[in-house]
Amino acid sequence: MPESSLAGTDRFHVVVAGPGLALTIPGVIVTELVRALSRRAMVTRIEVDLSEQELTGLHRAPSLASVQRDGSQDNVVTLRAPIRSKDRARTLREWVDESADLLVVYVWPGLDNVWMADLLEIGRARGVPTVVLCASLPGVRAADLAALCSLAHGADQVFVGRAEDARTLRSFLGARGPRVGVHRALALTGRGGDDDNGAITAFLPRDNVAALATVLTAFDAVPDEWIDDYRLRVVMRHRGREVEDLVGSSHHADQVELIDGEMTSSDLEEVVGSSAAAGIADPTDASRALDAAMDRGVATVAMVSTKTLALRRGYAGGLVANLTRPASVHVAFNHALRLSSLRFPSSDDWDALAGRLVRHATVAVAPVASYAPR
Repeated sequence: MPESSLAGTDRFHVVVAGPGLALTIPGVIVTELVRALSRRAMVTRIEVDLSEQELTGLHRAPSLASVQRDGSQDNVVTLRAPIRSKDRARTLREWVDESADLLVVYVWPGLDNVWMADLLEIGRARGVPTVVLCASLPGVRAADLAALCSLAHGADQVFVGRAEDARTLRSFLGARGPRVGVHRALALTGRGGDDDNGAITAFLPRDNVAALATVLTAFDAVPDEWIDDYRLRVVMRHRGREVEDLVGSSHHADQVELIDGEMTSSDLEEVVGSSAAAGIADPTDASRALDAAMDRGVATVAMVSTKTLALRRGYAGGLVANLTRPASVHVAFNHALRLSSLRFPSSDDWDALAGRLVRHATVAVAPVASYAPR
């Protein structure tokens, strides 16, 4: 282990390896996994990215995880693996030793996960229990799962997000392969088909005309030839005519719906559940709209009007936009809509999985309860 490692501590020690780039959805998800595990254990995170070009364009609409990730956690050490295979294999052997109580590998079907086999072999040689967490994605091919099986055969346990993928893995791995389980935190499959792909819902503070103007300007930037595929709903309590007049004078006013008044929990769930993307102005940990979005796994934009983000909860489906800049809001919503086919796990999902992993220090031989995706 390097000098900055957590070796020699008395707490449960987990090594987590997987994509690390904050500009990728896989990298963001590993950040949320590490965040959940760090509440219960010492964590060494090994970032493995075989190409610096595997980006999703989140440099213009930063993820919530990248904004919240400040390196201040004293029980997390982050290491970055070399890209060259020979250098990487040598470095991984130095970083993973007998001080680890558990080795967790997160993989994404379709990416080059060849590094996983080396890491699992190192864990087995060190006597460290190994778990592979595999994302279940919409439209994943059996060939991608088969490729993962050839690399994951040395693991003690493999988790996926849906039962269908688990059955496929079991058929490839055979009776002598690792145990295969299901956990909802790994399910990024669609949200039940009740979302309208172009529906954006923005939750704004009462009578905040400046925030409304920013959101409307961002929406008006949608080209005229595309606007029929989009719809903006603004949830905003207001008095007087100023807010209604501002909506009515917007370029795409026919595609904008203004929702006023108190919303019950069922109303809120219905509105969020039928949205492809949600935007919440200056959200806090007590935000009801954020709770509803996370429960549904909806891609969500935290529209922030100040330099300080009040939100402390993590969410893999969260993006951040500057509420004073229409261009920032426009780009963030574009990215959120691109992610509308995914159901993002909530922080509660990750906490449930992290708790199971940490409680089962001998996960290689102890059965772990399965959780079906919602």
